[in-house]
Amino acid sequence: MTDKRGALHQDRKQGMDNPFKEEIAKRTNPEKLSGTLADVLKSSDVFIGVSGKGDILTEQMVKSMNQDPIIFAQSKLVN
Repeated sequence: MTDKRGALHQDRKQGMDNPFKEEIAKRTNPEKLSGTLADVLKSSDVFIGVSGKGDILTEQMVKSMNQDPIIFAQSKLVN
C-alpha cells in the first residue's frame, strides 16, 4: 500500500504517525518495499486504486507491471 509519500513499511518514519498506517504496513508489506507508487508497481500483478485522486497511474507504470495485470481503478486513469 502507498500513500502520497510512497510505500507504507515498518521502517518508514515520515508520515507514519497514524496507528492504522503502522498496522497496514505490518500486514501488507512484510518485504518492507519502499519508494514511490511507480517503484512498488514494478513486476506486480494487481493495482487497486482508491484514493479519489485522478491521474496517478500512468501508462509507463502499467507497462512496468507483470504481463496481463489486473487494475481496479476507482479514480480516473491517464489517457
